[in-house]
Amino acid sequence: MKRMLTVLVLLFMVSALWAESAQTVAYMEYDPTDSTAAWYGTSGSRGVTGGYDLDGDGKMEVYAVHYGQGGGVVGLEYTGDGAMEVIWHSDTTSTTYSTGTRMVQVADLDGDGLKEVIFFRGYYTDDPNGGLYIYEADGTDNGFKDPVHYTLNGLGQIFNFNGVGAMGATRVEYFLVDDVDGDDTEELLVPFNGPSMVFDYGDTTETDTVAYRHSGDFFAIMSATGDLQGGFGTLVSEYVVSARDVDMGTVGPDDPLFDLDNRLGGGSPNTLTVSDLDGDGNKEMFCHVWNYFNNFVVEATGPDAYTLGDTTNVNVTYPDDHVCLMHPDAADLDGDGKDEVYVSNYYSGHLWKVEDLDGEATTLTMDEFTILNDTTAGADPVSAIFGVAAADANGDGTKEIYVGSSYNTGDLIRWDGSEFTVFKTDTIDASFPEMFIAKMWPADIDGDGKEELITAHQGVPDSIVIETETDTTTIANPHNWIIRVVEVGDVVSVKDLPVITPNDYKLAAAYPNPFNPTTVIEFTLPVNKEISLIVYNELGQEVTRLIDGKTYQKGSYSVTWNGTNALGKEVASGVYFYSLKYGNFTKTRKVTYLK
Repeated sequence: MKRMLTVLVLLFMVSALWAESAQTVAYMEYDPTDSTAAWYGTSGSRGVTGGYDLDGDGKMEVYAVHYGQGGGVVGLEYTGDGAMEVIWHSDTTSTTYSTGTRMVQVADLDGDGLKEVIFFRGYYTDDPNGGLYIYEADGTDNGFKDPVHYTLNGLGQIFNFNGVGAMGATRVEYFLVDDVDGDDTEELLVPFNGPSMVFDYGDTTETDTVAYRHSGDFFAIMSATGDLQGGFGTLVSEYVVSARDVDMGTVGPDDPLFDLDNRLGGGSPNTLTVSDLDGDGNKEMFCHVWNYFNNFVVEATGPDAYTLGDTTNVNVTYPDDHVCLMHPDAADLDGDGKDEVYVSNYYSGHLWKVEDLDGEATTLTMDEFTILNDTTAGADPVSAIFGVAAADANGDGTKEIYVGSSYNTGDLIRWDGSEFTVFKTDTIDASFPEMFIAKMWPADIDGDGKEELITAHQGVPDSIVIETETDTTTIANPHNWIIRVVEVGDVVSVKDLPVITPNDYKLAAAYPNPFNPTTVIEFTLPVNKEISLIVYNELGQEVTRLIDGKTYQKGSYSVTWNGTNALGKEVASGVYFYSLKYGNFTKTRKVTYLK
């Protein structure tokens, strides 16, 4: 469908009650009214994470990705009085590959006590705006330092496969941050989906007699050395493995030019989770590659030490291709001291459980894989389920598994270890197409002691075609959901949590204008906020601070400027600019002083 709306703004509103003892806390939507909206030009969000307080102000934050328009991340904060506020967004410079931002995580990779927002953008190696971005909090109110940016070529140098750092194009669908090896340092766990093979790009003359190539499809475990933002720290590679090429390009005895072994079943890295399948206290990286629903496990055996065991993998649906899981999660629902891994099959609509039966996590066998929602379990497959979250969302002290159905419904499905419950989220006309929950993340956003499910929605159209016997009309879609916060409980009720955008801060035109000797500047704050009101000259030089880092309660205020600088001296005639600074955002207007 041709896109009719290109200017987006965020709103929260409630449109429908759920059945089955669930409540909708809020919807975040976009609407064609504001060119400064955080999700300008995007098609929704594919990934979300939340439940963080990076600036230490006691207010929980959510970070969600742009899907489309070059990618990026938007930060929102629960205000504490029934609203969410857009507090930050990453650089908006577009990448060549528009849908390359698919997940965001928060961590402290360099261990300096300041958490970072981490995400990937783009796809192509030669895209200067693509690669890995790390934004570290600076300790101020929702403030961030300039990002650390690794291009794809820069990431390739970290891995340095047999002296050749070539990456090739790569897309990151999903990634995690976890101290998987127990060394008190968080690692970055990334499935890189690139070319099946990457040639020796160092051979520019095509005269190498021992040239080789390695796979561009691989899983990597990375960690930081030193302060990443301090200029002397960097990322290092702890481990890499490929389902296509276990030894990552080591020359084999049978073929000195090429060693693509497929010992782990082959396929493109798609997603992963961290688990302890065998309950031995050692965490594993459970890896999934796209082709044939292929899975294998890498177990951490000590600091920076990892093992594949006997390299057993399971291709669940072989020989059918293009079957995949999206965003698995791990939890011990049956209380046996061992995690199960729960994975959703996007194409078939099945929810799978993976459990250890032989006491060894790295030896996956087909009998350890079970479909939970087949006809014998009393639940039919759901078309295109996308993403899994293990959470105690109903507050009963044990975790449940939640998945989101995709096209046409956006329903929430819960598995509590014994039965399924489907929560109907929307009552929308049947013509409403392609709305799905791309990822859920559990977090106690409002501090009530119960985890909410933050759901990211991608692919919601911005317009709807209404056909009657006499007319066909295209209207703006009133349900352009991007982020939704869902609370599951025993009482059905409705709350309305508005989203406060930068545009909700109002800075009025000064009056009189031009002025002499004084002018009045009015502003309105939608929430309690620390602000500054600063006057600049035409050269951008600061003239005076009418308000300097003072906290105001939400409401409307006025300030008088008498045409003097910070030293109390009268300024020259001319044009001046006054800026209202609030968090990471600024609004500026112009005023003229005449002597």
